[in-house]
Amino acid sequence: MNRKLITYYFLPALAFLSFSCDFSDNYYPKGDYISGYITFVDTNFMSSGGYYAVALYSNQSSPYNSIPLTTDTLKIAGATSPYNYRIYYENKSACFLGIIWKRTTSEREIPRVLGTYGCDTSYSCTDFKSINFPNFTGANYDVICWTDTTH
Repeated sequence: MNRKLITYYFLPALAFLSFSCDFSDNYYPKGDYISGYITFVDTNFMSSGGYYAVALYSNQSSPYNSIPLTTDTLKIAGATSPYNYRIYYENKSACFLGIIWKRTTSEREIPRVLGTYGCDTSYSCTDFKSINFPNFTGANYDVICWTDTTH
């Protein structure tokens, strides 16, 4: 009887538990995320003096003239476009999405905005589209932007 108990119940339960645990090296921060593609309209990539990143801005008038709520570095490899991104955010609020050039890793820097969700490369646009968090779908938001920080 004990042998049947072990064979039919204990071993399958042990196997299920061991396979359901995630032992991967991938760590994803707590919170919700959005993702999408970034398409650059030019190929004048800056190779030094800073880095490209995805940023979320608070819901306010003139959001892109402020310090971002959070940023995540873009991995730029050659002139291949579009680039996939994923950015996490934990708070419940409406945010604006921008593609930026940062000179430093300082959180107090107001970076150069190269493109925005809803307005893309238009600097005179003020009709930005906000994204609500939590965004449980991990929905895609695509942005078209510049690479050259002099635009």
